[in-house]
Amino acid sequence: MRHMIIFFLTLATALVAQEEADTTFTEEDDFMMEETEEDTSEISDEVVPATGEGLDTGYKGLAWGASMDQLQGPAESDTAGGAVDSENTSKTVHGTLGEDTVSFSYHFSDLGFWKVVIEYTDLEVSDGIDGYIAHFHRIEKALSSKYGSPMRTSQNEMGTDREYLFSSFPKLSRAYFRSSWLVEPASIELLLEAVVPQSVDDPPVFGETSRSVRLYYYNNNFFNTAVDDTTGAASEKPLSDIY
Repeated sequence: MRHMIIFFLTLATALVAQEEADTTFTEEDDFMMEETEEDTSEISDEVVPATGEGLDTGYKGLAWGASMDQLQGPAESDTAGGAVDSENTSKTVHGTLGEDTVSFSYHFSDLGFWKVVIEYTDLEVSDGIDGYIAHFHRIEKALSSKYGSPMRTSQNEMGTDREYLFSSFPKLSRAYFRSSWLVEPASIELLLEAVVPQSVDDPPVFGETSRSVRLYYYNNNFFNTAVDDTTGAASEKPLSDIY
């Protein structure tokens, strides 16, 4: 009888010890799971802010909506010798953009600065229309590396009018290329418009044709013109004569 009592006491002590050990292990395991869940939550909630490369506030230091007298221009330009148009709505300065010689034309509405047009003025082209297209793609690649692929693009190399293919008149090659980016709240446009003599052996009849590569940065939120209040003004002509 005594041996049985000792056996049951020993068994009870072992069971109690096992329960305490299991309880300790469970608490530690729950604690480790809570730590893991917290760490995972912190990683998943992490937000990396997107950057608009400064176009959310303006272009190269000139804020959207700024007045013309605030124009300092990019560091590569000479704003001191800029030319103001007759309507006092734009100012053009000359400088460089990367490896290119360009002109910067800053445009102002009643709400201030809203657009800059960058014209590439000294492109070296020796192989006709293909040279202008190559410059377009070079600039497009640089813009894409900074702002991503264009949202819209159009490429139209029109060549020579078929009516002139078998004539003795000088032949012209034409190209219209355009790529567009949206960098809120601003937009970017790269535009090639070129009409180039097809053969250098032809007389330079069309030396004055258009050959331009232009880059546009603009913010339509700041394009506005004041309109006089014409409320109540009577029409001088009956609607039937107008529409």
